[in-house]
Parts: sequence; C-alpha cells; structure tokens
Amino acid sequence: MPQVAETEIYKLSPVEDKYGPFIKNIEIFLNTHFEKFFRKLKILALKFENRFSSWAEKFSEKRKLQSLSQKISFLNSPFFIRYKIRDFEKNLNILDNADLLAEEKKLISNISDNPKDYLLYLKLGIVYFRLKNFEDAKASLEEALKINPNCIEAKMWLGKVDKVLND
Repeated sequence: MPQVAETEIYKLSPVEDKYGPFIKNIEIFLNTHFEKFFRKLKILALKFENRFSSWAEKFSEKRKLQSLSQKISFLNSPFFIRYKIRDFEKNLNILDNADLLAEEKKLISNISDNPKDYLLYLKLGIVYFRLKNFEDAKASLEEALKINPNCIEAKMWLGKVDKVLND
C-alpha cells in the first residue's frame, strides 16, 4: 500500500471550487428550514400532548363522577338504608332514657342543619318511639315520608306507631 505524504494538501477540483458557495448556501438554507420544520413539529407535538392530556383529564374526571354516582346510589339504596336503620336500632336498644334524650337533642340539632335529610327524621321517630312519645314519633315519621315517600323503613315504623296509638 502506497503511503501518502503528510505534506500533501487536499485541493478542490475546479467544479467544487466553482459551485462551493452555492452548495454552502443550499446547506445553510436546508439547515434553517429543517430547524423551522422541527420547531413547528415540536409545537405541533406539544399541542397534541396538551389536547390529549386535557382529554385524558376529562375522561378521568368523568370516571370519578361515575364512580361517585355509583357510591351515592348504593348509599341511597333501600338495602343500605335498612342496614343503617337496623344498626341504629341495635344501638338504641342498649341506651337508657337519659341517653335517648341526648340522642334526641343530637338528632334535632342535625335536622336543623340539614332539614331535607329524611333519615334524620326517621331516626328521630324511632327515638321517640323508644321514649314512648308516640305522637312526636308519628309526626317525625310522617315528615320523613313527605321528604321520601318510598322509604319502606319509615312506613314500617309508622305502622308500629299507629298500632300502638290505636290500641
């Protein structure tokens, strides 16, 4: 293999020398346009990411609302209401009259804060029934039924009150 002398310098051919500036201008032109193109592409990608993340947030929020709606639906289901009332009744069975009076005051206070909660009226009616205050029990249970006419528990307790009052 022949060795090249280190002093030999690469020289441009006459064609390269003639079109060198033109090629340099094309190179500069392409570099600047590629730079602009990639900047626009980056902006487009950021816009897409922004729209996609906005869409994903809306979708996630919608799923959270659906989940919350299902939980609220369950909490308002007759099965769960019956469970809560029966649990409340069990707790009342172990209370004496002084504790029942304290529970009555607590329920009245809660009703003043939230007068549209039929469960509070239902619980108050049960407390009055346990205290043998049947007239107030009937009034509380009727108020619970005005707010929620489909409440089976209130109808059941109202039947018990009416039975005691009619005897």
